[in-house]
Amino acid sequence: MISTSVVQKLFTRRLTPFNIAALYVLTGGLWILFSDKLLIASIDNSQLLTHLQTIKGWFYVIVTGWMLYVLISRSVLALQQSEVSLRSSEEQFRQLAENIREVLWLKPLKIDQVIYLSPAYEEVWGRSCESVYERAMSWTEAIHQEDRDRVITAFEKQVWGEGDFNQEYRIIRPDGEVRWIRDRAFPIYNRSGEVYRLAGIAEDITERQQSLSALQRLNEELQQSQQNLQAIIDNTTAVIYLKDSKGRFMLINRQFESLFHVTREQVIGKTDHDVFPKDLADAFQVNDSRVMDTREVLTIEEVAPQHDGPHTYISIKFPLYDATHSLYAVGGISTDITERKQAEQKLRDSEHRFRSVFEQAPFAIQIFTADGFLEQANQTWEQMWGITRDRVAGYNLLHDPQAEVMGHLPDFRKAFAGEVVSLPPVYYDPALSNNQGASRWIEVHLYSVKDEAENVQEVVLITRDISDRKHAEQRLQSSEERFRRAILDAPLPMMLHAEDGEVVQINRTWTQLTGYTHSDIPTIADWSEKAYGRRKELVQADIERLYNLNGRISEGEYTITTRNGEVRIWEFYSAPLGRLPDGRRLVISTAIDISERKKTEAEIRQLNETLEQRVIERTAQLEEANQELEAFAYSIAHDLRAPLRGMQGLAEALLEDYADTLDALGQQYAHHIVASAQRLDDLINDLLAYSHLSRSELTVSTVDLNWVMSRAMSQIEADLKQQQAVVTIRSVLPKVMAHHGTLVQVLANLLSNALKFVENAQPQVQIWVETHDDWVQLWIADNGIGIALEHQQRIFRVFERLHGIETYPGTGIGLAIVHKGIERMGGQVGIESDLGKGSRFWIKLRREITL
Repeated sequence: MISTSVVQKLFTRRLTPFNIAALYVLTGGLWILFSDKLLIASIDNSQLLTHLQTIKGWFYVIVTGWMLYVLISRSVLALQQSEVSLRSSEEQFRQLAENIREVLWLKPLKIDQVIYLSPAYEEVWGRSCESVYERAMSWTEAIHQEDRDRVITAFEKQVWGEGDFNQEYRIIRPDGEVRWIRDRAFPIYNRSGEVYRLAGIAEDITERQQSLSALQRLNEELQQSQQNLQAIIDNTTAVIYLKDSKGRFMLINRQFESLFHVTREQVIGKTDHDVFPKDLADAFQVNDSRVMDTREVLTIEEVAPQHDGPHTYISIKFPLYDATHSLYAVGGISTDITERKQAEQKLRDSEHRFRSVFEQAPFAIQIFTADGFLEQANQTWEQMWGITRDRVAGYNLLHDPQAEVMGHLPDFRKAFAGEVVSLPPVYYDPALSNNQGASRWIEVHLYSVKDEAENVQEVVLITRDISDRKHAEQRLQSSEERFRRAILDAPLPMMLHAEDGEVVQINRTWTQLTGYTHSDIPTIADWSEKAYGRRKELVQADIERLYNLNGRISEGEYTITTRNGEVRIWEFYSAPLGRLPDGRRLVISTAIDISERKKTEAEIRQLNETLEQRVIERTAQLEEANQELEAFAYSIAHDLRAPLRGMQGLAEALLEDYADTLDALGQQYAHHIVASAQRLDDLINDLLAYSHLSRSELTVSTVDLNWVMSRAMSQIEADLKQQQAVVTIRSVLPKVMAHHGTLVQVLANLLSNALKFVENAQPQVQIWVETHDDWVQLWIADNGIGIALEHQQRIFRVFERLHGIETYPGTGIGLAIVHKGIERMGGQVGIESDLGKGSRFWIKLRREITL
C-alpha cells in the first residue's frame, strides 16, 4: 500500500529531475536487492543462476527504460501544457492591461527598472510609456509638488520591503490639467515564497474626488439648512409638534408654548391627556391613530382652547419613518384658515414648477433599441430640432450617414456594446442625416441600459445644445482682444498685476505720464521703490490687500514721483480680474491724475472754506443715509441669494450628473431643494422691486397707453398663450402723464392678476378707459373668482394674500407694487368686485398736458 501510494504520487504529481532520479534509484535498488536474494535462495545450479541473472539484468534494463520513457514523456507533456497556459495567461494579461482605463505596471525590486507599463499611462499621465522605460522614476515628475515627497517615500519603502504602497495623489498633465490618482502596489512571490517583483494599479479617481467635494459642500449646506429650519420652526407663527407611536410629545415649538402657556419641560414625554381636556385629547388621539393606521398625511380641522376662547386650526398630520422605514412618530403643523390657504397655494405652485421642470428636461434625450432604432424622444428634443419623433420613424443611429462621415460610428457601437461614451463638441447638420431641423453645435453622451444578465437592452443618447456656448466662446475671444486693445490704448494709466508681485502689463498712457516702461518696473516692488520712495512699504501693504477683493474699490489718492522727478497726485481704482492660467489672482488698477483738480480744490477751499464744509457735511450725511439704505436692501438680498444659489446649483448638478445613482426619494429631495430655492429667489426679487420703487426718483412725462399696454402684454405673453386667454381692448387708449417703466410694471401685474384667479374657464379680460376732467380712468376686468368687499383694501398691502400658495401662485407683493407705483406717479388705484362674478381693477392717471 505504501509503495503503491508513493508510485502513484510520483506518476500523478508534476515530475522534476529530482523526482525522476529518486524513482530510478528506488526501483533499481529494490530490484537488485530482492531479485539477487530470491535467485540465490531458490537456484542451486550455477549455470542456470548465471543465465537467469542475465535475463534478470535485461528485464531490469527494459523495465527501467520503459519507466524512464513514461516519466520523461509526462514531464515533457506537463512542460508543454505549462508553456501553453503561460502563453494564454500572458495574452489574457496583455489584453486586459491594454483595454482597461487603469494603469497597470510591473517592476523588479529595483527603483530604476520597469518591466511593463500599460498604454493607459499615456491617457492618464499624458506622457509616453517610453519615457518611463527610459527613466523608471520619470512618472513621479508629474506628481503635484505637495504630494511628491510623500509618494516617492512610500514607493521606495514598498520596493525595499518596509511598507505597503497605497497612495492617493495629484498629478499635473503636460496640458496643465490636474488629476487625482489612487496608486497601489502588490508583491509577487517566487516559488521560494520570496518577493521578487512588484505589480501595481494606478486608477484615475478625479471624478470621484470632485463628487466627494460636491457632496461634502452640499452636506454642509444641508446642515446649515437644518439649523435654519430649526430657527424657522421656533420662530414661525404655526404650532409644530411631534409625537411618538405611543402619543407622547417628542418636540414642540415656541408657538405651542406661547399659545397653550406651557413649557417644553412640562410637555415633552407627556400625552394629550396630560395637557388638554379629555374630550379634546380623545379627538387628537383619534386623528393621530388614523395617521399611524393609514400611514398617510391627514389634513383636518381641530379646535384648541385659547385665552380668548376656542380657536380652529387646520392641522396637517403626517407619519415619520426611521432608516428601516418603520413608523416611529407623527408630526403635526397647525395653522389658522388663512395661513393654511396660503400654505396650500404655495405647495401647489411648488408642485406645478416641479412637474414642469421634471417633464421638460433642459437637455434632449433619445432612447434607442439595442439594434439602433429610435424608440423615444423627449419634448426638449422635439423643440430643439423642430420635429416630432414620428417624423423620423425608422431612423437608425448606427446607420447615420453624417456620423459615418465624421467617424463617430465606432464610438456609437461602443455604447451599444455597453460602454459609456462622450463625444467632443460636434457641429451637427440634420439635413446630412436625412432629418429636419437647424444645424447647431451639440454635446453628445451615450450610455447603455442593461438587464440583470448585463445584456444591453437600450441605449440613451443625451444631446445638449451648446451653440450659445460656442458663440459665446467666439465672442469671448473677440472680447479679450478688444479688452487688450482697450487697456493698451486707454486714455487713463492702467496696470495689470498678479498676487506674487509681477507687473503683467502697463499701458501706453502709464508710460507716457510716468516715463517708466514695463522693463523699468517688472514688479510691484520696483514700481513702489521708484514712485513712492520711503513710503513704499506702506503702499505695498495697501496693494497686498487688493488681491482679496470681491469687487471694484476706490483706493484713494496717492502721491507719486515720475521718472523726471515730477510729483503728481493720482487717484487709484482697482478691481479683481479673476485668475491667470497658473492660478495667480490678477488685479487691474486704474489711475486718474488729479493733480490739477487738487490744486483747484485747494484754491476753492481757501475762498469758501466755511460754505464748502457745510455742503460737504450735509452731502455726506445724505449720501451715507441713501447708501446705508440701499446697501442694507441689497446686502440682505445678496446674503440670502448666495446660499440659495449654491444650494440650487449643487442640487441641479447632483440631479444632472448623478441622477442615476440616486433613488426616487433622493431625487425628490433634490427637486424640492431646487423648487424651494427658486420660490424664495422670486420673493427676494419682488421685495427688491418694491424697495426700489419706494426709493427711486420718478419723473412723469407723456406716455402712450397703447404702447405701454403692448409692452405689458408682451411680458406675460407666455401666460396668455398657456391659458389661452382672450384680452379685449374696447377702444384706442389715450396718452397720460406717467413714468413709462413703472406703468409697464403696474399693467403687467394687473394683467397677470386677472389671469391667475380664473377657475375651470378660459380667462376673459376686458380693457377700457373713461375720462373725468383732467383724469383718465383705465379699467381691467376679469371673469375670475371675485373678492369679498371686506377684503378689497387688504389686497394692496405687502404679503396680503386671500388664498394659499397651493391654490394660486404668487409672492403676495404684486398688487402692493401696483399701489406703490400708481401712488408714486400721483394717481389712484381701486377695485370693484363681487364673489363669483369677477373683479374690475381701475387706475387713475392725469391726462396728457397739451400746450
